Amino acid sequence: MKLILRGGESVLVSDWREALALMAYYDFSQRIGSYSRQDLHELNYLISEVDTKLKADIYSLGAHFGYCSALLFALVRKLKPMIVVETGVAQGVTTYTILRALQLNGDRSTLISIDKPNADGRYVRSEKEAGWLVPNHLRRNWDLRLGSSSEILPTIQLQVDLFYHDSLHTYQNMLFEYEWAYVHTRPGGVIASDDTGANHAYNDFLSKHSDLAQISNYGNFGALLKRRPST
Repeated sequence: MKLILRGGESVLVSDWREALALMAYYDFSQRIGSYSRQDLHELNYLISEVDTKLKADIYSLGAHFGYCSALLFALVRKLKPMIVVETGVAQGVTTYTILRALQLNGDRSTLISIDKPNADGRYVRSEKEAGWLVPNHLRRNWDLRLGSSSEILPTIQLQVDLFYHDSLHTYQNMLFEYEWAYVHTRPGGVIASDDTGANHAYNDFLSKHSDLAQISNYGNFGALLKRRPST
């Protein structure tokens, strides 16, 4: 079916989830000033490729490309980050999306992904590894570290341009990850999160730090800009 966006741009989509992701990208990218027609069609192709691979894996039935990944695509294209950290990988939908956006930015950046080994099959219910969706040609800029975020994050002593939480959604773990990100995210960088409505961690974190500005609260996706100090 054909999806016609508010600006008159049209793309072919296979279902309502794909349409929702593209609409989310279009609205958010227009607002933050990163929209391009080429990116819209690049994202549309990426969604189709990811969903085709997920449907072909009998253990991934029900998994799909969501609007959070589409919003991250817009953020990465806008920020042009050099160092990105994400927690939670599973099949690798978001990981694939971030890496493709980084490649479009010039392929000079690094994505550090943290996930527990696929021991219990909870999120990747097959013999495949975490992030199996990520194609080989995007893996040279990908640093996958297996373990819990409480174990891995304290070992990372880098200044981060973009942080994304999508791991264990308990209050304690989310607040821990947000606070780590706050310390390590450079001024002008962004701290983003899925499942912001899981508990009060996101709102409590935002209210604690006056230099954070909310730039997205779309559904359960939140993104906070760490403002530069005033001069």
